[in-house]
Amino acid sequence: MLTKETLLAAQTKILDRATVDPTFRALCLADPHAAIKAATGFTVPREVGIRFEDTGEPKLAVHVPPSAPAGELDDAQLEAVAGGYAAGPTGTDPVTHPFGYQKH
Repeated sequence: MLTKETLLAAQTKILDRATVDPTFRALCLADPHAAIKAATGFTVPREVGIRFEDTGEPKLAVHVPPSAPAGELDDAQLEAVAGGYAAGPTGTDPVTHPFGYQKH
């Protein structure tokens, strides 16, 4: 499991190596996924966009997802995000939670 500490240690390891190893630095710029794998053993899915920049100063680039479309959700979108459960008619009846346990 990746923890904050594990990620920080991996980042330090990668940046330290890129500082002293020109071949590894070039790998970071050309193929960040391969560089992370080489330095840490972690495999980051290709769907996760990663970019190292040669700016002379270390920085972390974080990309945010696109903005949500404006307007109302259609029925399919609403169904995809809807959740929760309701209490029984009296408010004290046991209610089956969507994950399978009962709440009294």
